[in-house]
Amino acid sequence: MVLRMKKINSFLNGITIFQAFSIFFAYSALLSLTIQIILTFLGPPFSYGDGLLDGGDWKVIHDRASYIAGEIIIHGWNVWEFRPEGWGIVGLISAHYAFFELNKPFLLIPIFSGLHALGALCILKLMETLGIKRSAAFYSSIPYLIFPSSLLWVSQLLKDGFTLNGALLILLGLVLLFNYSKQEAIGIKIKNQILSAVLIFIGLIIIWTVRPYMLSIYFMFIVLILILVNISMFISIINKKTSIFIALILMLIQISLIAFNYSFFKWSIPYSYSSETELTMLSEVVNDNISLGEHNFSGISVDTYEAEVKQISREKVIEMKKIIELKTSTKNEISLRKQSTIKAQLEVERLAQEMIAEIEEEIVRQATLDAFQEKLAADKAIAPAATAAYQDSLLDAGFTILKAQLEAERLAQEMMAEIEEEIVRQATLDALQEKLAAVQATAAAAAIAHQDSLIALEALHGEERLAQEISDFNVNKLEVEIEDLELKILDEQIIVESLISNIDNNKMEKYVVKDWIDSKFLPFFIDNNLKRIYVNREYFYKWNHLYGSSIDLNIYLNDFSAMLGYIPRAMQILYLAPFPTLWLQDFDFDFSKGVSSLMNIVVGVEMLFIYIFLIGALCSFYIWRKKIEIWIMLLFSLYIGLIYTYAFPNIGALVRYRYASIMILAALGISAFIYLYSRKKTKLSSKL
Repeated sequence: MVLRMKKINSFLNGITIFQAFSIFFAYSALLSLTIQIILTFLGPPFSYGDGLLDGGDWKVIHDRASYIAGEIIIHGWNVWEFRPEGWGIVGLISAHYAFFELNKPFLLIPIFSGLHALGALCILKLMETLGIKRSAAFYSSIPYLIFPSSLLWVSQLLKDGFTLNGALLILLGLVLLFNYSKQEAIGIKIKNQILSAVLIFIGLIIIWTVRPYMLSIYFMFIVLILILVNISMFISIINKKTSIFIALILMLIQISLIAFNYSFFKWSIPYSYSSETELTMLSEVVNDNISLGEHNFSGISVDTYEAEVKQISREKVIEMKKIIELKTSTKNEISLRKQSTIKAQLEVERLAQEMIAEIEEEIVRQATLDAFQEKLAADKAIAPAATAAYQDSLLDAGFTILKAQLEAERLAQEMMAEIEEEIVRQATLDALQEKLAAVQATAAAAAIAHQDSLIALEALHGEERLAQEISDFNVNKLEVEIEDLELKILDEQIIVESLISNIDNNKMEKYVVKDWIDSKFLPFFIDNNLKRIYVNREYFYKWNHLYGSSIDLNIYLNDFSAMLGYIPRAMQILYLAPFPTLWLQDFDFDFSKGVSSLMNIVVGVEMLFIYIFLIGALCSFYIWRKKIEIWIMLLFSLYIGLIYTYAFPNIGALVRYRYASIMILAALGISAFIYLYSRKKTKLSSKL
């Protein structure tokens, strides 16, 4: 066993970065494909179909992308948008579906598996900056790669695969900036600094693709680390470990990095930094299209909202369901009628082309017939005169005349036979023309019937806009409006049913949103971003405070001092939640509950390992306390993790968003355990 482990470690120490990435990618892709194949054959409550789990944002993303892909196939690529209605991931997936003309999630496995493998590779490289061997760094990256909760964004269609792995790329680039202190040639140092800038830029691009509102948060962290780099460089210059010339070159690269990224994301991509766009993460909770600026939160109470909801009767909910069913059937009927009408029109055009070709042939034949008839008349006129001439001049040539008469009669019979054939062809032409008229009449009747059905729909729904669409025969526009109406009614139905149910069961808790208290000493930029995080937190409570995994409902963080005092509690939630009391309470094997029951078990098992790895992480801070890289990793874990903890007071959401933050500490814990084991083994060997 020991010998086998030595061979494995020797192999891992010798692998290249590309080989490590290939291993990570192969594992992620094969596992994702296996899961999607299994889910394809499973039914409710687990499978939604096409390899997707039942229940989650991936269902909405898949359906939207499928619809847009269909529009692209029908109308062309000019209808494609990079971020339709703010959903960058939908634009990416719809492009793949349309390109392959196949709406199947397995087409995205290479992209999502590649991103996940890239994140694991970043963990490996980050651990190597501490001076450990590649084999130890490889083992440290395994939890990030294989923890079951990661399968949600590797095998399913979620944004987290972009933001998590993009964030790790940014962290790796920032950590590599501190390589300036190594004893290397100037050219290598400049090359490493440029590589760091490229990694940071790529990470920002990946995050911008799906969550552009997060860029300002990452920019603040990047600027903070660059300040620390320059402070460290200044100390190094004082201690004469770095020349002023090298420091100036590196500072120029850093300034270029900031200027380029700021200008690129501000002007080339105004969506992220528009003055009218507030920093909001509500798209992950309620709706990607909700803008915080459109809502007034001061003075809102559940009492007022409850009174308004009580006015909504159950009959209205039933009526909404009927409208949805009616709209769905109407949409399907219109689609079928549209397809049948198009098929009828194509058939009429085909028959018309065939008949036109036959008519042209008959016209040519008719001209030939006329020529024959003229020739026959001329021959008949010439025949008697020729016979008389022969009788007068050649009385003795009776036999020759008789022969000429017989020949004339033969020619006349042949021409008559041809005339009869042409008459038959003319009758066939008349029959074809009658058939064309019948088909055209059928097509006209189908169009009239289609218009009559639309008029009936107008009378049924009472929609004035439908009359205009009948005159324009614009079925596509009607389908889009029906789709939008369905989504709006479904959203309203879900909210109404949930609130009515809670009111009937007397479960509605009291919750009042408080205004943010502006700081008197903080800069506006910092205070305003803290306010946005608070508004996001309160909006989350407003809509989701009845959810079972929502926490700290009665704690208000409406000023800087409250947020500062909440840090210990936020750190406890960030690294230790869900707590054993929560996941042991839900630790059952009732799989009839579907995905939620399964995830409770998965997260509970994961937390057992996390607690162990965190003990190792505490050891790592002592072991590598003199390395600036480990403190940058810790600072990143705290900064990003705490922002998500403040903004999303819900354990279910936090498990996904904090994954990169907590997995960095898990990797540090494994690295520390391997270091301590190797050190103990070395001491024992030296004693022997």
